[in-house]
Amino acid sequence: MYILAVRCLQVCDCLAWPRTLTAGVLRSQRRNMQTDVSVYLGDCTGDSLTVVCDGTCIEPSGSTWQRALHALAEPSPRGPYAVSNRFTLFVHETHLDAAAGHRLLASYRVDVRCEGKFACFSVRAAQSETGRARVPYLIGDDVVTTARRILKAAASMSVT
Repeated sequence: MYILAVRCLQVCDCLAWPRTLTAGVLRSQRRNMQTDVSVYLGDCTGDSLTVVCDGTCIEPSGSTWQRALHALAEPSPRGPYAVSNRFTLFVHETHLDAAAGHRLLASYRVDVRCEGKFACFSVRAAQSETGRARVPYLIGDDVVTTARRILKAAASMSVT
């Protein structure tokens, strides 16, 4: 009977009690999730990379992009930040487990190009491009201000 119950927890989502236990396990995993964001100048194709700032969020709620936005709420260093028409964001989500260490859950690259009144961005996950969009851009905005605007747009558009 015990083996059958465990099997139902792993495979069957049609019973009410496995869904509750599974949701509890997922909540536990999300509690141990860390979202890291790094902002780099340029398109990251050269030999040297210029890091603008990093941010971390251990907030379990919200989408990837909401957590990334939260991570950039208090980045390190505090600024002032560079103004650039091309920069790259890296967003990494890891599961923190005391026994197994860190396990990478998702990794995204956001390439940003500012032209005129818009900052155009594309989101890449693993080997595929997952989304393209643009947000308003004011000439003179620093890269972190623009990055926050992009993450806010990605959160509202459910870009994944």
